[in-house]
Amino acid sequence: MDLDLVVANGLVIDGTGGPQFRADVGIRRGRIEVVARAGGLAGARVVDASGLAVAPGFVDLDSHADWAVAQEGAAAALARWLRQGVTTLIGGACGYSSAPVLGGGAEALARQGAFLRDGPFVPRWRTFGEFLDVVEGDGVPLNVGFLVGQNTLRAQAMGAATSPAPPEALRTMLDETREALRAGALGFSANAAFAPGAFADAAELGALARLVAREGGLFAVHARAYTRLSSAYRPSIAGGPHNLRAIRDLVELARGTGARLQISHLMLAGRRTWRTCDAVLGCLDAARAEGVDVAFDAAPYTVAVGPIQLLFPAAFVASFPESDRPGGARALRLLSGLQRGLLGMGPDDVRLRRAGGHPALAPLEGRSFAEIAHRLGVSPTDAQLHIARRAGMNGASVLVGALSGDRHDDAPLRALLLHPLCAIATNAASTRAGPQNPSATGAFPRFLGRYVRELALVPLEEAVRRMTSLPAARLGLARVGRVAEGCWADLTVFDPATVRDAADPERADAAPEGIRTVLVSGVPVVDAGRVVDGVLPGRVLRSGPA
Repeated sequence: MDLDLVVANGLVIDGTGGPQFRADVGIRRGRIEVVARAGGLAGARVVDASGLAVAPGFVDLDSHADWAVAQEGAAAALARWLRQGVTTLIGGACGYSSAPVLGGGAEALARQGAFLRDGPFVPRWRTFGEFLDVVEGDGVPLNVGFLVGQNTLRAQAMGAATSPAPPEALRTMLDETREALRAGALGFSANAAFAPGAFADAAELGALARLVAREGGLFAVHARAYTRLSSAYRPSIAGGPHNLRAIRDLVELARGTGARLQISHLMLAGRRTWRTCDAVLGCLDAARAEGVDVAFDAAPYTVAVGPIQLLFPAAFVASFPESDRPGGARALRLLSGLQRGLLGMGPDDVRLRRAGGHPALAPLEGRSFAEIAHRLGVSPTDAQLHIARRAGMNGASVLVGALSGDRHDDAPLRALLLHPLCAIATNAASTRAGPQNPSATGAFPRFLGRYVRELALVPLEEAVRRMTSLPAARLGLARVGRVAEGCWADLTVFDPATVRDAADPERADAAPEGIRTVLVSGVPVVDAGRVVDGVLPGRVLRSGPA
């Protein structure tokens, strides 16, 4: 048999959740040609996988790495994903896609994505299809697919408006969404928490969800609230915790529109929110039992990155800087004090990650807002406003902790990761400046090392399914995420006994351990744990057969 490469004598974990087995995997022309008895195949090149696991390449269905794709330094940015065994990366999460660019909307789009990138935003495209063509023409080291984002569309169609979309603006968003999906977008991402997406009403979201359902795409949503109390809902004892109300709203949206709902990076923000974990997961279980197509993803860390606007109510953000008046600041200080008591989250849990490239603010990067406030001689709220005034609500980004756990207690996170509807994802961007989200370098090795090997939350075979065929199926990628004849030869070879993450916010590029070889379309992109420079075998994934 004429094979280009053979991964020999490995313990194959095929991505279905079935038991592992020892076999050779033969590759020809970028696809898996044969999976056969160990020792029975020969090829032009042989990768010895003795004692190692051979799994499908990991699939990250919730990332912001598209803001590095098609920009200067893309290969270095994407190397963070390669080193942790990711071979398929989906960008455009949480409403922030880097395409399309509507008319003169490049400036508005640049402002939206400022916290997700380094340097200026220089689009070489207008439509979503043109964006895919540019990425394909440039070449990528791993497979990439994209969602079209609500914030991207709304900011260009409506600016900072806080009203529901008028008919003309809604028509624009629907037309652009349809065009993007037919050009190859794998779905749509909404953001019900951050401005401007936070101001979409049920009718607007419903119209978009119905369109996405008709076109066969995934409808991924950053929920309106991940905290038990928020500015998104009026206080109501009968209504229950706000994060649970947000999940119920999304379930009803999916039920009413037929959308395939993906709740992005499900989390429980603040120590007093952790107690809602069972209720949230119970709501999702009940919805599935009733036939609602809903699932979620989560990152295996208790920290995450977002724009500094997440520290303020959406209405304040939308009218900023006009809202930045003495009375508004006083109200924010009061709200901050209440949050500490009612959410169990304070300025010690939030660190400034990036200050939007302002040299005078750079010394504050990496510090908690408790430290920054002390250094500036102001309250934590005034310290946050100080940064936002200079860098903009999307120009600065923060690293937030106490998400589904902390260093002392991560039981809520374990419950999320244990749930069979949970896919593993990074929810990360890749930038050069400032402390990083460790998820960008370590999410998948951390899940395998800490939560599978050390804590034995799930069997290894099931863990691999959560990182491969489960997210691939959510995205409609039929030939991705399994070790099977006819599938793409995207493979990750790792040592189950040693795999682990080494990243933290201060050491964002610390390479994980135990990831030995990564193949994309049968081409090694990681060899002996090192990224292979200059190879670009990745595919641009478009809706339709993968």
